[in-house]
Amino acid sequence: MIGGCVKLSFGREPREMYALIVSGGQQHKVEPGRYITVRRLPQDEGQAVTFDRVLMVRTESTTEIGTPTVEGAVVQGTVRRHLRGPKINGLKYRPKKGYQRRWGARADLTQVDITEVSFGGQALTAAAVEPEAAAAEPVAAEAEAEVVAEPVEA
Repeated sequence: MIGGCVKLSFGREPREMYALIVSGGQQHKVEPGRYITVRRLPQDEGQAVTFDRVLMVRTESTTEIGTPTVEGAVVQGTVRRHLRGPKINGLKYRPKKGYQRRWGARADLTQVDITEVSFGGQALTAAAVEPEAAAAEPVAAEAEAEVVAEPVEA
């Protein structure tokens, strides 16, 4: 415990830069190299998307909170695909009256790959994040390659 609080990491280190954005009336935490699911956007698959309503930006050294938005902060991404959410079923019912009405709804959604978070001259791109993970993988592969099976004498 640190000062009465429990620090949880869930197996991964936090990124250097992330932002909180508003899209479709909802707030989303975004990091380069990850994707988010938002309400349907008008862009086609593969097209660029720019989110300029940035509420907060966190960098390695600073945290900037907007009033209401952070000036100069921009999050860029590309549309991965359009999809539909799970079906939600509802029922209106009046007891003893023989009345009931069923209804269902599905949300139209869009998945967006976050490619860049930029603020105050700093920009973290998805390409800058992926090589760090790729550099760690060959080390594990080399460790596996060093294991040599020796014959066992009976």
